[in-house]
Amino acid sequence: MSDIQLAAVTDTDRATAILSDGFSADPVMEWMLGDNVAEALPLMFGFMLGEALIPVGATYLSGQCCAVWTPPGRDPWSRSDELGSRFLAAMNEALTEHALGRLMVLSEVTDQVHPREPHWYLGMLATRTAAQGSGAGSRMLARTLSLVDADGMSAYLESTNPRNVPFYERHGFVITGEEYLPEGPRLTCMRRPPSGQPA
Repeated sequence: MSDIQLAAVTDTDRATAILSDGFSADPVMEWMLGDNVAEALPLMFGFMLGEALIPVGATYLSGQCCAVWTPPGRDPWSRSDELGSRFLAAMNEALTEHALGRLMVLSEVTDQVHPREPHWYLGMLATRTAAQGSGAGSRMLARTLSLVDADGMSAYLESTNPRNVPFYERHGFVITGEEYLPEGPRLTCMRRPPSGQPA
């Protein structure tokens, strides 16, 4: 039996710990947060998961892995008019002015490249460092993509690490574009067509 479960808000701390560990050496997070990665990631992910992402009902957890999906037509930040403002206020306390500026740049870039047609969005997928290479990420992605396929929808993501691009390609994603962050790494935009349809 699979240990993959739909996360509840009470799972926020566990999901935060997995994402913070899995993204600790991510090129985009290092570009954004610099030497403050270890301190800032739990604060950032904790707010995002507990306040916005888990409540939309598409974050999945296993013992070692977390996948954060947004279903089509559901904006996790629209649940409250104050949510975005509270997030920025919390990040203003936790991040340097430089890091906060780069967070805003990252948000703007991802908004610009985001597809406009309905799709499932894989915002984050991470496996604990100690379990990377064990197949935990593949099991998580295969399991959650089966839900996407059952919905008859396409899937979309931005890979923040070039090393992960072949992993996503093995699961049916194709590169649709690349965006370079200012003085920083690239985002690889990837789309997976609905099951049975050509890319």
